[in-house]
Amino acid sequence: MRVLPFDHLDYPNRLRHTHKRPEQIWVEGDLTERKVHVAIVGAREATPLGLKYAQELAHDVAKAGGVVVSGGAIGIDAAAHEGALEANGVTWAVLPTGHDHPFPENHGELFTRIAASRGATLSQYPPETKTLRAQFHPRNRVLVALSDVVVIVQAGLISGTRNTAKWARELKRPLWAVTTAPWIEERGFNGFEGCFLEIARGAQPLWSTERFLKRVGLAPLGPALSSPPPRTNENENKVLECMGAREVHVDEIVLTTGLSVGQVVTALLTMALEDVVVEASERWYRAKRPV
Repeated sequence: MRVLPFDHLDYPNRLRHTHKRPEQIWVEGDLTERKVHVAIVGAREATPLGLKYAQELAHDVAKAGGVVVSGGAIGIDAAAHEGALEANGVTWAVLPTGHDHPFPENHGELFTRIAASRGATLSQYPPETKTLRAQFHPRNRVLVALSDVVVIVQAGLISGTRNTAKWARELKRPLWAVTTAPWIEERGFNGFEGCFLEIARGAQPLWSTERFLKRVGLAPLGPALSSPPPRTNENENKVLECMGAREVHVDEIVLTTGLSVGQVVTALLTMALEDVVVEASERWYRAKRPV
């Protein structure tokens, strides 16, 4: 355990240059800063698909050399930390309590693994500080300040995650939100209402991990995927661009591109005949070589 005043050489520069920085922080582990820090946050009561994606995204960010920053809570936060650890990468857990009183209590082992790896657990509160509701929003502010970009994987209409989004706007950190659609509820992908509201307020829609990694300055994983040849039809280009590497429902393509259902279906059928996209299941498509 170390205590770092703001003028200490090891005090994180991202936090040092933030208005209303903590005068000191308590740290366990390695606080070496990297080129890109990505905050990955979301709902505590997350869906299985939300947890899976958070873990995969964090794995890819860490594998590409980024630092995964999150709040150590159950749900999306824990999945993000686990994904980074699985990649043998770096993750920072920003605690809303002192180190002597981990929250949630059953995450003490997770925090120990984080601090024992190349990552760190840190708090603006002294070690003896117990859990108080008033400490969570200030924790979110520190979490955002330590990051270069913030990703909301899943959030309801009213949630602490949306407080993190508020800090991202105030601290001028780029904000991304995983985009899904209401009709995916039948496949177990509900609870994303907060993501839609944040996208409506200007957050970037995250529908492709590869695209996200490129946009934030992290090299894509593995051998580069060749892009499909340019389409001469503008509608086909719009449809292909929004598909990424995952399966996408026709209705989501309509929502994302602004095209009509007829225009989207026509573009998909044309590209399916040319073996550019494939229908994975009824009204669900994926690109063979994602952009």
